[in-house]
Amino acid sequence: MPAWQQVGAQRYFIDGDLFVMELQGAVSLDELTELMAQQETLFALYDRVLTLSIARNVELPSAD
Repeated sequence: MPAWQQVGAQRYFIDGDLFVMELQGAVSLDELTELMAQQETLFALYDRVLTLSIARNVELPSAD
């Protein structure tokens, strides 16, 4: 299993075309932006990307 990478208080790992992110607590817009940027790199390499999101007691930023 690949090593987890930290993005603020959140983390993710990539294994081929699999993108796994683990979110917990308050998630900032900067954290989400960085996580999605990491996922976006996979779309340049693969036709499809499987994304698994593990979320525990998550508070996402508002749409404002």
